[in-house]
Amino acid sequence: MSLELLTIKTVSRLTGISSHTLRAWERRYGAVKPSRSPSGQRSYSMEDVERLRLLKSLVDKDFTISQIADLAQEDLVQLATKEAAMTNQLAPSSTITPQLAVVGQELPPSGIQLSPGMNSNIVQTILNCLQDYKLPELNELLTRAKFTHGARDFALMVCGPLMRKVGQMVAVGEMDVSQEHALSALMRNQIAQVIQSLQFNPLALKPSFAFATIENDLHEFGILISHVLTLSQGLHTNYLGANLPATSLVSASRALGATHIVIGSAKLFPDWESNPLKSYLDTLDANLPSGTEVWVGGRSPVPTEDYKMGIRTFSGFEEFDRAIQELAERTPATRLGSPALQNF
Repeated sequence: MSLELLTIKTVSRLTGISSHTLRAWERRYGAVKPSRSPSGQRSYSMEDVERLRLLKSLVDKDFTISQIADLAQEDLVQLATKEAAMTNQLAPSSTITPQLAVVGQELPPSGIQLSPGMNSNIVQTILNCLQDYKLPELNELLTRAKFTHGARDFALMVCGPLMRKVGQMVAVGEMDVSQEHALSALMRNQIAQVIQSLQFNPLALKPSFAFATIENDLHEFGILISHVLTLSQGLHTNYLGANLPATSLVSASRALGATHIVIGSAKLFPDWESNPLKSYLDTLDANLPSGTEVWVGGRSPVPTEDYKMGIRTFSGFEEFDRAIQELAERTPATRLGSPALQNF
C-alpha cells in the first residue's frame, strides 16, 4: 500500500479516533472526504490524517465537532495553535482582567472544582439512564441533584458538564439526537424550577441583567445557566431567550433599564468579518445607552477595542460566576433573600 493511502484501521491508530467515530464525523459532518474503492472501502491520505489530528485536538479542548468540522485547514491550524498557547498561559490562580475575561455558550472548563464524588457519580449515573432511555429515573436524579447541590452548584457542576458531555457523545455517534433532546427538555424544566425558586426583587437596585442569544442562534443553555448563576447572587435579571434580533434586544434593554447584557453565540466562523456576531455587536454599539456593558459568550474572539461600549468575553461558566460574585460584592443592596433559598 502506498504511504499516501491508508485504511480506516490505520487512520484510527494514527489519530486515536475510533473507526466508529471516524465514520460518524465523515457521514454527519463531512469532516474528511476519503476516497472509496469500487467495493466501498475507505482510503485516507496523510492530509486527512493531519486534519483529523487537528480536529481531535480541538474536540479534546471542549470544542464540538459540529463547530469545527467545516473549517478550512489553515483555520484549524490557527485555532489549535491559539488553544495551545492559551493552555500554556493559564495557571490555577488565573483571574479575570478588566479588559478580557469570556459567558461560555459552551460548557464549563475542565479546571472547574467539583464537589467530591459529584461528577463521577451523579453525572455518570444520569448518562447511564439516558443511554437506556430511563427518562423517569433520569428526571428523579436531576431533582435529587438540584436539591442536594443548590442553585449555583447545580448549574455549574451538573447541568454544564452534562450538556457538554452529551453534546460530545452525539457528535461522535455514541448517543442519538433524540437522547440529547430528551435530556434538554428535562433539564430545561428543572432549570425553570430553579429560577422560580430563587427570590429576587424586581425593584432591586442596579445592576440589572438581560440575557439573550444572537439572531438565528437557538443554543439556549449557555444563557440559561448564566441566568441561574446571576440570580443566585441576588442580582436583578431579565431573561429574553434565544434567537433575538439585535434591534429587539436594544428596545427591550432600554425599556427594562438593563445595565448589563449577556449574549451567547455558539457557532465558530473562519474570520470576524463573516461572523454574524460582528454585525450584531455593531448594532448594539450604535444604539445602546452609554454605559451599558455587553458580556459575550462563545469561542469567537471579539476585538473589544473596536467598540465604544464596554465588552467582556468569557470562556466558561466558572469565569462568569467569579465576575458575577465580584459584581454582587460591590453592590450589596442587590443581594436579596436568605441563604436557605439558594438551596431550595
